[in-house]
Amino acid sequence: MNSWLNQKRFGGNNKIAGVSVNLGATKGRGSSTRVFNYCKQTSKDPSQCINQFITIQSSGSSGCANIENISLSSIATESPSGTWTLNNNTTITICQSLTVGDGITLIITDGLTLTNYGTITNSGGDINNNGGTIINNGIINNGGESTINIDLNTTETVGGIMTNNGTINNDGVIRCLLGVETAANTINNSGSFYNNFRLYIEPYSTFTNLSGGTFNNNDGSYCNINSLYNDTGSTFNNLGNIYSTVGLLSNSGIFNNSNTIALDGSSQITNSGTFTNSGAISMVENASIVNSGTFTNSNTINLEETSSISNSGTFNNNAPDGELSLGDGCIFYNTNGGTIIQSGTFTNSGTIYNPIGSPDCGTGTITGTITGIQPINQCGPT
Repeated sequence: MNSWLNQKRFGGNNKIAGVSVNLGATKGRGSSTRVFNYCKQTSKDPSQCINQFITIQSSGSSGCANIENISLSSIATESPSGTWTLNNNTTITICQSLTVGDGITLIITDGLTLTNYGTITNSGGDINNNGGTIINNGIINNGGESTINIDLNTTETVGGIMTNNGTINNDGVIRCLLGVETAANTINNSGSFYNNFRLYIEPYSTFTNLSGGTFNNNDGSYCNINSLYNDTGSTFNNLGNIYSTVGLLSNSGIFNNSNTIALDGSSQITNSGTFTNSGAISMVENASIVNSGTFTNSNTINLEETSSISNSGTFNNNAPDGELSLGDGCIFYNTNGGTIIQSGTFTNSGTIYNPIGSPDCGTGTITGTITGIQPINQCGPT
């Protein structure tokens, strides 16, 4: 007997632990949610084992024949009216759905975890994670006029955590609220996160886009960040607006900006990965970019009020639309092997430090034309 008949096999093209396996056509019988049964046939005729399917499900409830609606009263206690507090660690399974309705509040307190493999829909309510944990392996829909708050516990000793391994669709407001030095509030994403309205990351709180994660800040949306980390292997696409006041945007993965990033009050972008700007970046009041990776500008970067760029990687200002402008009092440090490749428009009213063979700060290289004040062969102030 052929040994391959004793193995479970997928019909069509399917993923097993993230690996794509192509077993060819199933002539209309294949399905992304069906799999061969274990074949016990001892006949030498392999056709007796073909197309013996069972049904499997992926996370989320959309592919389920029957969806079980979970009531808040089955998992939480109401007090006062309209406010529900989670009783115990709770799991919403595949093919289950939980809805937080208009005017309703669900609270997850410290020490408790709400885990979702199905679908959670916030439809005009509030989900307050007060020092607890939300783990999403399915789908969370945060609708318009809805709020998810990631916050400290009542004694301000434990920060709230939201971890997304599935899909989050935010059409309302998600807040990672003000933390303290000893307890931060955290959002971690290794799935798909779609921000279509408002996301706030407040001081002592952190958003981390982990390896494999994709964050889309879509057109018309707004992000106000204190600390945002886009890790190696992750992708952040900004089609909306990002504002940062005394914050940090750290990229070691892939970051694509096609709309607006505004840095104010000592806010900083650090890039050791690939950062592509086809939108507009404005920098005022000591804002800075520190690049040790590849930073490519094909639209607008404008520095004012003592803002700065420090480059030890590759900085591309590309034609025909790349415009880089340094205002009076602004500084561009191109040191320690940094390379500026300039084919767009680079206007300098500030200071560009571009040393040639300094024992203290190495060598900088500039190709292309700079308009205005020319670079000087110095390391610059430390």
